[in-house]
Amino acid sequence: MEIFKKKSESDVYVLAVGTMAQLVVKALNEFEVNIIGVRSVKPVDDFVMQVLAEKANYIFVYEEGSLKGGFNEEIYKLKNKQIFAFGIKDDFVSHATREEQLQECGLDIESIKKEFRRIVFENRHWH
Repeated sequence: MEIFKKKSESDVYVLAVGTMAQLVVKALNEFEVNIIGVRSVKPVDDFVMQVLAEKANYIFVYEEGSLKGGFNEEIYKLKNKQIFAFGIKDDFVSHATREEQLQECGLDIESIKKEFRRIVFENRHWH
């Protein structure tokens, strides 16, 4: 686990798995959120789970792997949290460059920023 950005007063936590961490930091640098880079998905870091259980109300998970059976499923075990997971849906992804595939899956910088803003707007009481 590597903490990229820590805002102690924020109850919004963003978990970015592996290579997604750099994209997420670039996409969400203007927001008051806690960004954690997840290096290992199994076993899930007990410290991270404890912090999320105690301090997070809103959790965003970004992973470049499949959502089905992915890291996000461990995070959904936390109770009474608003969790938003982004990753590869259980669909065919076209042959393309990595950047084009990320864009198709909504995991590029602009898509991350746009969807995050949409969610923040819908939940205005915490932005």
